[in-house]
Amino acid sequence: LLGIHSAAVLLLLLPGVVYRRRQAPTLPLARGPAGLARALLPQACFPVMGSDATVARCWKAGALLFVSFLSSAFGGLQAIMILAWLQPLFLLLFLHHSEVFHQPLLAKIGILLLTCVVQAVGYAVAFAGMLNISSSFLAANLGLVFLMCTLFWIVLLLPFLTHLQFRIRFPHAVFSRPFVFASIWTALWHVSACINPIGSTGNPAYTQYSFQSIVLTARLWGLEGIVFLLAWTAAVAHESLLLRHHTMFEGSLIDSPPFPDQNHCSNFDEDSGSAGSTDIHFSGRGWRTYASRYTKIGTNLCICERQCCQLRDHAFHVKLWGTVVLLSLVFGGAQEILYSGSFFQKRIEKTIKPTVQASCVLGNRLSGNDALWNNTVQRIAAGDALILWPEAAGGTVVGDDEEAKLFSEAARVVSLGLHMRNSLSDQTQRQGPYLGITYIKQMNTGKQFLAEVYNCFALILPNGKVGFTYSKTHPVYVAGENISAGPGTLKFVDTSIGRISAAICFDFEFPTLIRQAGNMGVDIMLDTAETWGSIGHLEFMSDSFRAVENGFMMLRCSLNGKLWMTRY
Repeated sequence: LLGIHSAAVLLLLLPGVVYRRRQAPTLPLARGPAGLARALLPQACFPVMGSDATVARCWKAGALLFVSFLSSAFGGLQAIMILAWLQPLFLLLFLHHSEVFHQPLLAKIGILLLTCVVQAVGYAVAFAGMLNISSSFLAANLGLVFLMCTLFWIVLLLPFLTHLQFRIRFPHAVFSRPFVFASIWTALWHVSACINPIGSTGNPAYTQYSFQSIVLTARLWGLEGIVFLLAWTAAVAHESLLLRHHTMFEGSLIDSPPFPDQNHCSNFDEDSGSAGSTDIHFSGRGWRTYASRYTKIGTNLCICERQCCQLRDHAFHVKLWGTVVLLSLVFGGAQEILYSGSFFQKRIEKTIKPTVQASCVLGNRLSGNDALWNNTVQRIAAGDALILWPEAAGGTVVGDDEEAKLFSEAARVVSLGLHMRNSLSDQTQRQGPYLGITYIKQMNTGKQFLAEVYNCFALILPNGKVGFTYSKTHPVYVAGENISAGPGTLKFVDTSIGRISAAICFDFEFPTLIRQAGNMGVDIMLDTAETWGSIGHLEFMSDSFRAVENGFMMLRCSLNGKLWMTRY
């Protein structure tokens, strides 16, 4: 529903991106070098409206762009959590101070192109570790990633530009302005997760992995809710900084007003004020400044009740934002306590949950499967209820006949392991085993170069039968995985330890696919993977959100030698 709402807002506001010059708003943004100097320099600098003000403006805009670059590079996949909250704010401030809509056409194009390039460089730096399979692979693909990120950021600039254009076209809509940016930003990331070949990889919500109270809110509103909260926070902070800035000038520079136009007040009664009157009450500095009634001072400055309404509207919006953030943290914290079973002050022994043994068995599929089978037998004999192979560990089988032979061998191994387990006199009664095997299946069409190849998973039950089979739905084409896509339907089987389903590696980057498991009431979700470099840990961080969103336990076995488990 949030995605549909955001898409609707996007369609309604898209025409507003085209700039049309209008009169100055009620709380005007200072235009040009002279006007912007008032926003950047102290009062003593106001009489001098020359090149120094322009240089100061450029330095400030450049600093904001550089900080936004750092936030993109180290607040995304590198996941310095706080930078993900600050990156949209810094970019909003940069585009605001660069006055992009008030520049000539070539200057507009230059500013927007520079913004896309800088942000793309930041994203390319963040992705570099994922491409570090080898030095040749990194060199060959880093430029391609940079180009893709540049094109991606051309689209991602839409919410920033729409937000700034909304400020110009609707200067009095103070309450709704932050929702504009947050809604369009959320809609773009939602659409990206649905149509992007890399799924939800790079989603800003994944940066909050270590902020458990925020992560657990994904059970309530999914990734989109967390993305909306990040963008909403940046937009509220942006509006607060700008409104505070303008009201500070109104309250302290009565003799040298920042805007000379008297037409900023509506319904002004010429007889109610006279030159030099001081019927204005200021309460402190910042956006708390307000006027008691329509008042005119001298011939230049007019402070009216409309401005006070804008400040009150924003103050109410800040309270609304704070309430939502507070309730989100309360909800996430409550989920954590309720799951652990420690609410309210229970004894430790009452919080211990029943568990089963699980293992990830590694083997070299290039040099034969003897070690893989032998280690599997040992783990079954040791009493493991779940034994999982990493992605494609069983090698390649051709046609249904070789696939049936692989299943027969798996059934034999399960039977042998159970016999060894039962022969141990001190072995207590154990559940399972449930063996998840993985392999590459090549269809036997008689023409090898035309044959379809699938990345497959099969769950072998304790009685040796096949519980279900599954083919990978989303191959990693960008990494050169040359296989065919599966039908995109998850399967499950009910067992003594719960309802079990499975998907393979990159499939977990697509929330829509994994949502099938949540709809089916799956208890345990198996994830077989083959990763490289630093991507294994990053993939597990993002995959963990699927467990939160759908309410299952996830067991991930990766070829790099790690067994990951997420419990929600």
